[in-house]
Amino acid sequence: MSLRNRELCKTRNLYYTCQLKFSRGINVAGLKKINELKPGDREVSLTASIDSISEPRTVNLRAGGTAQVADAIISDETGNIKLSLWDDQIKSVKEGDMISIENGYTQSFRGENNLNIGRYGRLKKL
Repeated sequence: MSLRNRELCKTRNLYYTCQLKFSRGINVAGLKKINELKPGDREVSLTASIDSISEPRTVNLRAGGTAQVADAIISDETGNIKLSLWDDQIKSVKEGDMISIENGYTQSFRGENNLNIGRYGRLKKL
């Protein structure tokens, strides 16, 4: 990690997260705010707090089988967005938690912009 990037991480109090991002080639400048998200965004990384989590529901998967899914409303100082939580993710967080999302993506569903973690994304409780 370059000295400039290390200093940027320290000023944002995200030193560990920044080290991880730079080791994977993801730039800290890539951290987004919720109001910047548009449908179709890829490689979304952000931090937010969980405002609410809906009751989990069971859905049928295309590949067969079922899964549990719950909708969480997450927010930062710029706005809020719906985040889909699947199976173990539902139990790993609760209302009021601060979370970090890495490599998420957005899509429009029923006219509303939603954030998804997906297969290659990561949700971490801070």
